Amino acid sequence: MHLFLARLNDSISIDEMKSVGKGLDSIFDVRSELIQEPFNKSITQLDLKGFGEILYRQYLSEGTPFICVAYTREAMRDGKILGEALESQRVAFVRWSDRIDETVNRTAHELGHIFGIQGHCDKCLMIPYYKETDLNGKTVKDLFCDNCRRTIENSWSYPRVRSTSKQNITIKAATGSTANQDTLSKPKEVRDYGPKHTATESFPDISTLNPQNPHEYIYRVLRYYKFGGR
Repeated sequence: MHLFLARLNDSISIDEMKSVGKGLDSIFDVRSELIQEPFNKSITQLDLKGFGEILYRQYLSEGTPFICVAYTREAMRDGKILGEALESQRVAFVRWSDRIDETVNRTAHELGHIFGIQGHCDKCLMIPYYKETDLNGKTVKDLFCDNCRRTIENSWSYPRVRSTSKQNITIKAATGSTANQDTLSKPKEVRDYGPKHTATESFPDISTLNPQNPHEYIYRVLRYYKFGGR
């Protein structure tokens, strides 16, 4: 699962986003990847669900698991909201601050929600308002309380981000053609998320199913269909 950082327009530079990415990588022990091309959308034109659908449809190869944070300088809703996340879609909007540490702080908070933290916590970075925090050299263990840290570490998505963060991926440009974006490069192999089977094998004959031991037949079917990517 890849962690992408994007921007809704080009008022935020790629170099600035790189600095935020480095901060997040240090905190979460991952490697974030940048989408260079801005979406050229206003915050008022998008909701999180719609943004996730656009990202998947226009930029990612089929089957690519992802998390994406999109930055904007625009005010969100009543102007007091600094970020919002949708765990089910694994996407977030974060209001950009020219203070890099502040943007990293806001992003780490929203990633906490994506990584399964419901609501807020007054003991750590999941506090419901922005609080100045020294991020230098800090990790998940330092910035999140024990309960929030356990939620993150036991979440479905965080371990997958860590395990795949060293891999590269090619994303599609807006034209639909593929293009390497910044740190993104062509993967060494094509990931296949569909069922696979060996041509030399024949599908197990249902007549051989032993009612006393149906699991043996199921095992042979699973052996025929080698599901999942590598």
